[in-house]
Amino acid sequence: MAAETVPYGRVTQKSPAVPEIHILWITAGLGCDGDSVSITAAMQPSIEDVLLGAIPGLPKVHLHNPVLAYEVGDDFMKHFYRAEEGKLDPFVLVVEGSIPNEKIKKEGYWAALGTDPATGQPYADQINRAATGNEPGAVFNPDGTFTEPTIINFNEAAGGTDQGVFHSPTWPDEQTPGVPGLDSSQDYYVMLASTILDLKAGLYRMGVNSDDGFVVTSDDPRDVFTAQSGTAGDRGQATTLFHFVVQEDGFYPFHLIWWESTGGSECEWFIVDRTTGEQMLIKAKPARTVEKAANF
Repeated sequence: MAAETVPYGRVTQKSPAVPEIHILWITAGLGCDGDSVSITAAMQPSIEDVLLGAIPGLPKVHLHNPVLAYEVGDDFMKHFYRAEEGKLDPFVLVVEGSIPNEKIKKEGYWAALGTDPATGQPYADQINRAATGNEPGAVFNPDGTFTEPTIINFNEAAGGTDQGVFHSPTWPDEQTPGVPGLDSSQDYYVMLASTILDLKAGLYRMGVNSDDGFVVTSDDPRDVFTAQSGTAGDRGQATTLFHFVVQEDGFYPFHLIWWESTGGSECEWFIVDRTTGEQMLIKAKPARTVEKAANF
């Protein structure tokens, strides 16, 4: 009989009793994705070691988490549908956040994930795409993205007291695109801002002042294994500074993911002069931001 083929690193180990397992991770409860973000910083073991099979004795692990998954839409939801139909076994269900009582109100719902396979109808997106920005050209596009022609200095309640590091009269806060939503809510949304920076070779100090969390990367922001230049989980208004090195002059893509759970929200994206300490809002090529309602 042919020898059993086992992954490298497990040659001297007994095969696990459960060869494969799926982890269905739901973040659509009344939570803030903090647990999902925190596992990316785990070191003993790291999430990469678990998913890539580097830990002897563990079954092959398939993680389906909406914050960390590369797949979107039906490609992501199909695993949940298969589990519901009894076709995905074994699996572990993780519910991050509180489970709302949907029976206390007849109209609408508190939390949602995916679409109804029977109807194919999505849950309504509550971002107000009829809203416009402060400058000419700051508008929503037919594909649902938003063009921000200058800087990221957003506040869900612009026009009142400026939040963050940059203030009037030079840098007044701008209204977060599409917020308040169609139902007047200002909670539970996420923004992806993608731009191109013209950088000279050298060491850079970048910063984000945010309420709530953010991630900055220069690679595909949808890839869980993408190197993150800077990040912070859910928090009140605070600044995070981080460094990166540019090897040679050129144009470089950068992406900022910023999300809001509850309470106030604001976001500023800037560069710090390492000699003088001056903080300067990034004057980018027109940034296209994609805003998605998580649960207005």
